[in-house]
Amino acid sequence: LVRASGKLALLDRLLPALRDKGHRVLIFSQCKIMLDIREDYARAADFSYERVDGDVTGARRQAAIDRYCDTSPSAPRPLLMLLSTRAGGVGITLVEADTVVLFDSDFNPQNDEQAMARCHRIGQTRPVKVYRLVAARTYEAKLCAAANRKLGLDRAVLGGGAHKLGSAGGAGAGARGGGDEKGGRPVSGASGGAFSAFEVGPALSLSL
Repeated sequence: LVRASGKLALLDRLLPALRDKGHRVLIFSQCKIMLDIREDYARAADFSYERVDGDVTGARRQAAIDRYCDTSPSAPRPLLMLLSTRAGGVGITLVEADTVVLFDSDFNPQNDEQAMARCHRIGQTRPVKVYRLVAARTYEAKLCAAANRKLGLDRAVLGGGAHKLGSAGGAGAGARGGGDEKGGRPVSGASGGAFSAFEVGPALSLSL
């Protein structure tokens, strides 16, 4: 499963490092079928998780959120929350997480902005990091470039949006990590773009 996807290969290196450092992670994807793959991966890797998408509604949805946000000493504190960008990106506060992974980008950049804001809310006490995974040399890279231009125009006209995203190259799957205040700095993969285990550290150091 991991070898079939550059993004999953990168995620497979990032998540253990994030877990060991005490971080908790929101993973967003546009498509429920992609969340099914993330769920299979989480089970295989023995990562605890909750899931919210368009099929998880009402009491089940609230119960998943409550379990993830439970801070009591006996709470399981799942590492991951798997969310669809549309269903899970609006109206939810998840300040127990401090890391966001945008596994695939929405064609409307405002939807991704809303997704990032789920843990960047009142009550958040830790710095928030955002990793946007982008496959190199695909339509996705062009989509993200167009989305960034649109966001730049929005911010110039409206002064909106507090997020600054930098970029980190990687694995046939580039990772756009949370950038620094100057817009981030690239982290190059070895031999033409493949991430090695030793290159995850620099990617993790990127912060908003």
